Amino acid sequence: MPEGGFPDFGGGFPGFPGGGFPMGNDSTARGGFPGMPGGGFPGFPGGGFPMGNDSTARGGFPGMPGGGFPDFGNRDDSEEDGEQSGFAGFAGKHKYVASTKGIASKGKITINSGNVTVRTTTAGAEGIEGKEGIDFNGGNVDVFTTDDAINANATIAFNGANVTARSTGNDAVDSNPKGGFFMPFGGNNDQDTEPAIVINGGTVYAWSQVGSPEEGLDGDFAPFVVNGGTIFSVGGGMGEMPSVPTNETAKQPTVLLIGINIVKDEPVNIYDDGGKLLNTVTVPFSLRRSASLVGSPAFKVGGKYTVKTKGYEKTFTLNEPFTVVR
Repeated sequence: MPEGGFPDFGGGFPGFPGGGFPMGNDSTARGGFPGMPGGGFPGFPGGGFPMGNDSTARGGFPGMPGGGFPDFGNRDDSEEDGEQSGFAGFAGKHKYVASTKGIASKGKITINSGNVTVRTTTAGAEGIEGKEGIDFNGGNVDVFTTDDAINANATIAFNGANVTARSTGNDAVDSNPKGGFFMPFGGNNDQDTEPAIVINGGTVYAWSQVGSPEEGLDGDFAPFVVNGGTIFSVGGGMGEMPSVPTNETAKQPTVLLIGINIVKDEPVNIYDDGGKLLNTVTVPFSLRRSASLVGSPAFKVGGKYTVKTKGYEKTFTLNEPFTVVR
């Protein structure tokens, strides 16, 4: 046909196995055209649908990714659960899951063992999201994302896993339980509110590199419980005051260091008053005046400790179960 129309297909569209349109890149789709490059229609010669990303389109749609309709598989739906209606079969019975999350569940997520690595690069892409909570019971978990690395609308419990959660643009760990942020401002560490974050053991490294108001550990003012574990968070907070435990909920002594300077790839060393090295943490980015929550099984109320990193040294005494040091 002349430019501006569909090409001559010789009496119609060629036979396609399975019949119908593709379901994004879902190889399980049935009743549709086979999966097309980029998740859409290919560029057709002779006009009509575009060739590649040619914005002139010769009478067709403007240039789309991959030469056809855009790839809905990369759609940012982070505000919802990731289920969107797609180009279903002709009967319109199919859906595809277009999620920018690494691991997502409408229920509760439990990780008991193994090595779990999650990486996201799309804007708004979260790492691990469990709507009804997350339990880290064991294993090694490494999450690096643009949005929240770990997110839940209920309690996030660290019971024994070795977890590193890092976000380049939001909170590292973000729990939004019922009765948290929207309760009276100033904190709700009471027994009637669901805990946001519970740390019973293991290692919890929670790093937000964007600075205030994003936090390493964000609990929306709901109860924050520390019963054990090795903890080192990096982030900002509202007025440099991030989500923290209280003297009642810090069963293991915990300190909030306000103003610590984090230097990329420089070790942060924690010593007791006898000079014994208790822990070393190396953070892969720099952040001035971090609000860092630090916990160790070796901490004792009344004990004196020192934190050292490049250009920063602070000695403090844990006068209470939860101590703030500026």
